[in-house]
Amino acid sequence: MAIQLEIIDGRLDSTQSIYNFETLVNSFLRTHTIIDVEYKTIERTIQQTNIKTVIQVAYITYDDNLDKTWKGIFNEISGKGYSYKELLKAFLKVTDLDISEETANALADYYDIENLARDLAKEINIDYKVDQALKELEDNE
Repeated sequence: MAIQLEIIDGRLDSTQSIYNFETLVNSFLRTHTIIDVEYKTIERTIQQTNIKTVIQVAYITYDDNLDKTWKGIFNEISGKGYSYKELLKAFLKVTDLDISEETANALADYYDIENLARDLAKEINIDYKVDQALKELEDNE
């Protein structure tokens, strides 16, 4: 994973310059794997002319080579703020395209409260084990 930072700036002195800034930022966002975007507005005064300009800056953190393992997928979706129920419904559709919306909603509602991983392990008779690295972290807190 090689996180990169793109800095895009633009003047905010006219509707056209604002449009140009937004177009440039949106174009970049559509063509990269975005991790985070932060905006900052900066006021500058040119001393010789005493003219005040306002500049908007977009700090875009991105990585076009995100890890495609479960860890990379986990990091990508956990940082996006998706609701657990919506993720679960998407997962259910990935595993079975034929599942109805009604069934997916019922399962998502149920597993919003219950533990899906424990139920699956129990259903196919697999011992459910806790991640020892996480357990050790919790024990040390």
